[in-house]
Amino acid sequence: MRNTRIALALVAALVVAAVSVSAAGSSTPIKRSVLVVVKGKGKVTSLPGGITCPRTCRSFFPKDSRVRLVARPAAGWKVGHWTGHCTGTAARCAFWLTTDHECSAQLCATGAFGVHVAFVRHAAPVA
Repeated sequence: MRNTRIALALVAALVVAAVSVSAAGSSTPIKRSVLVVVKGKGKVTSLPGGITCPRTCRSFFPKDSRVRLVARPAAGWKVGHWTGHCTGTAARCAFWLTTDHECSAQLCATGAFGVHVAFVRHAAPVA
């Protein structure tokens, strides 16, 4: 009988320990900061939502998720270029929030992902 009580007490202690470890492992997910800086006339939006940015804005997304950004130029403007975690002149860009690193182009603090987009005016058509 005594051995049964000891065994039950030991099992109960193990269950409590397992629940404690499980609860500790289910803490708030790690998030990464995405900073967007816009120059010119237009805005940048994100998928998943969180960024709707006409100038400078920041949002947080789960670590290891994929962020898609869309540059939306104002009338008479176009995407001049992206820098940071997006490059080129396309209206869309995407990247994964997978690493702990310093932000490129000195746009933000350690652990953040930075993007800069410049909108430029359309050139007047040559007659």
